Amino acid sequence: MPRLTRPIEQLRGHYEVIVVGSGYGGGIAASRLARAGRDVCVLERGRELLPGDFPRDGDAFRREVQVQAPGIGDGHLGDPRALFDFRVNPDITAVIGCGVGGTSLINANVCLWPEPRVFEDPRWPAAIRADLDRGLAWGRERAEAMLRPATYPEDAPTPGKMQALADAADRLGYPITRLPLAVSFADGVARTGQVRRTCRSCGDCITGCNHRAKNTVAETYLVDAHNHGAAIFAEVAVLRVAQEGWRWRVYVDVPGYGRDLFHAPPMAIDADVVILAAGALGSTEILLRSKEAGLPLSDRLGERFSGNGDVIGFGYNTARRVEAIGWGPADEGPVIGPLLTAMIDRSGQERLEDGMVIQDGAIPGALAGLAHVGLQLVSRALGEAHPGALRERVAALGRRVADLVGDDDDGALAHTTTYIVTSHDDSGGALSLVDDRLRITWPEVGLAREVSGIYDELRGLVDVQGGAFVPNPLWTKLTHNALITVHPLGGAAMADDARDGVVDERGRVFAGREGDAVHDGLYVCDGAIVPRSLGANPLLTICALAERQVALLAEDRGWQIAEGWPPVSPPEPTQAPLGVAFTEAMRGAFSLGEDDPAVGARRGGAEGSTLELLLTVFSRDLDALDRDPNHRSGMIGSALAPALSSAPLTVVDGTFDLFVDDLSEAATRNLRYRMQLHAEDGRIFFVDGYKVVRDDFGLDLWSDMTTLYTTIHEGPSAAGEILGKGILRVEMADFLRQLRSLTVLGRDLDAATKTRVLIEYGKLFGFALLDTYVDFLRGSRGPVEER
Repeated sequence: MPRLTRPIEQLRGHYEVIVVGSGYGGGIAASRLARAGRDVCVLERGRELLPGDFPRDGDAFRREVQVQAPGIGDGHLGDPRALFDFRVNPDITAVIGCGVGGTSLINANVCLWPEPRVFEDPRWPAAIRADLDRGLAWGRERAEAMLRPATYPEDAPTPGKMQALADAADRLGYPITRLPLAVSFADGVARTGQVRRTCRSCGDCITGCNHRAKNTVAETYLVDAHNHGAAIFAEVAVLRVAQEGWRWRVYVDVPGYGRDLFHAPPMAIDADVVILAAGALGSTEILLRSKEAGLPLSDRLGERFSGNGDVIGFGYNTARRVEAIGWGPADEGPVIGPLLTAMIDRSGQERLEDGMVIQDGAIPGALAGLAHVGLQLVSRALGEAHPGALRERVAALGRRVADLVGDDDDGALAHTTTYIVTSHDDSGGALSLVDDRLRITWPEVGLAREVSGIYDELRGLVDVQGGAFVPNPLWTKLTHNALITVHPLGGAAMADDARDGVVDERGRVFAGREGDAVHDGLYVCDGAIVPRSLGANPLLTICALAERQVALLAEDRGWQIAEGWPPVSPPEPTQAPLGVAFTEAMRGAFSLGEDDPAVGARRGGAEGSTLELLLTVFSRDLDALDRDPNHRSGMIGSALAPALSSAPLTVVDGTFDLFVDDLSEAATRNLRYRMQLHAEDGRIFFVDGYKVVRDDFGLDLWSDMTTLYTTIHEGPSAAGEILGKGILRVEMADFLRQLRSLTVLGRDLDAATKTRVLIEYGKLFGFALLDTYVDFLRGSRGPVEER
């Protein structure tokens, strides 16, 4: 499968539409607006993971975890691009996905629709309540046509967890229903050209599907967006947005490449339209930062946060063998089924908030080791005693012992059921920024009546299965009865005006504290706009709202969204090449109106006309780099030049040429840096810089390699008027940071491979440097004997 994303260094300075985030709302916005012929750019903070990249064992899983929590270092642990993003807070922890495709990469892809009473709530805008049977129903149909939900086949082997749920429900007098899942249960080719494979029933859905069976956003909407010309970029984190006249400025960073070591300022990209679709937490966080920076927004921002009534519980060590542990690194195993296959639908209660949906779950194979130990410990601390006769209790003890001695086949974990519940809460959570990190506060949410009612229902299910009920491990007095949600909603809730919400019924952001005036060109299009809990898995509701929003956006602007499916051949799989990236800082001075770099540096230093370049260089294919006579790499970055702009400038269309011949001087080669600098007021400058490598192996080698002679032009190219010249240098402290930033580009590479790649890059650099001195020796001492 070829990658959907483009190299970061190809980011331009302006797009017609920027979509922030690539989950359900972002995928829909990108797909539909690309079909409308718009110049669409998608920015995703996580990586692009292809089938085969997702973690299958504990070590790989740990590498894909990031944690944001108060009291740990700077508030964040792990790679900021890691797939599993845990937002730990005292009252509630949220788990969200980070990658191209958003949380669809790690969810169960359940396409449930809430019961009608949910939409009768006056917290929904009047226009939404009036448009349920038209616009919202149309949006739901559009989403289902793309995601193609299906139930687990009747003629397929029944997973043990589904049968356990059915048996327990039957004893309690409850019917069960098979869930509609955005999962493929037959091989085929989608209309987007993507090859789809039959679900292998491995049970590892939430650690990412390695078999191309999940119809994630990355396999559906984003492919369609890509097919229609959208530019999709991974590993670009959006920090905030600001309005500059008729344009929107999007401030971004590129995490994971060492720019933080240099405290580099953010880069900026402009757009006519910005659609925030970074999820309930991400979009709200961006708006909170934007508000702090001066963007007029509603005071309701951060309110009405909901965990969608999510509750997790376990039936530990039941009498029945369930086999609800995913395959993990194994290529085959028992029939686990998708993560969720069936539900007990307990919605429709007299009191809406008492309704719930109980779904059968599975523990992914990558977490089996953790579950073995964790559930043993938690069941002793929080679990209830096994019911039943002495013989049954002895058998249960034997299964515990089997787990302890490593007999996984018939241990306690093989007899454990997992329950995922979606229900209702009062949407009483609040999101805020503390030290520039998003925090969730919701005192005593775990003590709500609804939570106790859910645990009573689960306890009844586990009792009839002869197991010990184990609640969410955080639901204790010691941890303030904290909850876990995998379906965060709200934070930028929709409403009729700014006194009650953050966006209107079309997702347009209100432009102040009251009234219904909106910011032209700024939208939120994800779960952040949902004003209450849904009592059902939210993806289909989010998709229906997004389809409706984007259709109205296009209508307002006179854009026609093309229908139909142009013929697309299934793409051939590609192997990503190995490469290297690093971040470099060069600092110095220049002077406007000066034509000599040395004089410009002296005058600029005296005048305080400093210039700093903070550049991240990407050499993505070492083989191609070696073949290229210019050894060209791409660059992004930022610049500080008070004489040109009081605000940081953004590097666009940057190139770095490694050791090109200097035609003006024998035995000399240049390291060439060329880039555009985009200022916040719309002006563009061009920097043409070079390092000169000459002479011998003496002490001037350090000076040669760290001194950049710089010319600055007016406009986007070297054809523009020369504004000034100067000299920049790499300081020793910055050089040491540069070494720390050196990164090998590639997925899940072992240490030996990374070392080999760095050696190859070093050879390329060193051989080019050696050639310079060989040329010098040939010219000064006659021919050099070849050996």
